[in-house]
Amino acid sequence: MKIPRDQKIDHLRALAIVCIILAHTGVQGIIFNVRCFDVPLMAFCLGISYFYSSKNIPYLAYCKKRFRRLLVPTYLFLIVLFVTFFSLDTLTNSPVHFQPDYILRAFFLDTGYGYAWIMRTFFFVSLVMPFLYKLSQKVTTFSGILGLFSLLLAVQVFFIYLAKILPETYQFIFVQLVPLAFGYCPIAFIGLLVSKMTVKQLIQLTIATFCYFITSFYVLGLHGLTFYKYPPQLPFILYGCFCVLCLWLLLIKYKGSFLTPITNYLSLHSQELYFIHIFYVYIYEFYLSKAGNLLNN
Repeated sequence: MKIPRDQKIDHLRALAIVCIILAHTGVQGIIFNVRCFDVPLMAFCLGISYFYSSKNIPYLAYCKKRFRRLLVPTYLFLIVLFVTFFSLDTLTNSPVHFQPDYILRAFFLDTGYGYAWIMRTFFFVSLVMPFLYKLSQKVTTFSGILGLFSLLLAVQVFFIYLAKILPETYQFIFVQLVPLAFGYCPIAFIGLLVSKMTVKQLIQLTIATFCYFITSFYVLGLHGLTFYKYPPQLPFILYGCFCVLCLWLLLIKYKGSFLTPITNYLSLHSQELYFIHIFYVYIYEFYLSKAGNLLNN
């Protein structure tokens, strides 16, 4: 039986997509670091959505559904993106902006090429979601929740350590396929649990993640949060967890608001909005930024 949709998900996903787009507008400093909970917030929403709508779907059917939802549109978008800019370069007699190596890496969904890595990451998190859900069903007490959450963090620490000792030939592929995606699993795990946690448990977990977060900075060093993003390391993961838990607590007594139609739209079309904003990022980078520099001189 499908559980009725929780509108809080739409508010959170809408905030996440706005913050992700904000990151590519050139904001720097404190604002750039504060909004770093955006991708973790999306992973959190993946967990909540799975709890409400997908937990009873057979695994293979679920994987096919996520593949069609996440990867098929991404590859179609990349085809349209590169064809469009190749056509623009040809029509304007401009140098070709996308070289074959860049295009190949973009289709691999590499983190440094084409901004599409996030879709591959969410797809891999989705593949693990049924197993995370089974884990979430085994705990009801705060100590059990914190224990499993800590275990997932420890697994991510191990993956990052393993990446450093692997031969360089395999290191890049391993990082792209394993710790880059698994780093969001502890956050998705929390998303699977929040709907059935008590307010007391939520507050306890929020305090625990904050303490973990401060400790992780003490152990690993104080840097900007994006320093710990590729792949996700403890400061980045724990900051994301702390922020999403605070947001969930703020929305816990949500009764609806005048913003609901807007956030529903942003949530429903978050993937399309993400793709569209990539077009604008490249248009600005390749054409408008140069025009702006000429006008300013």
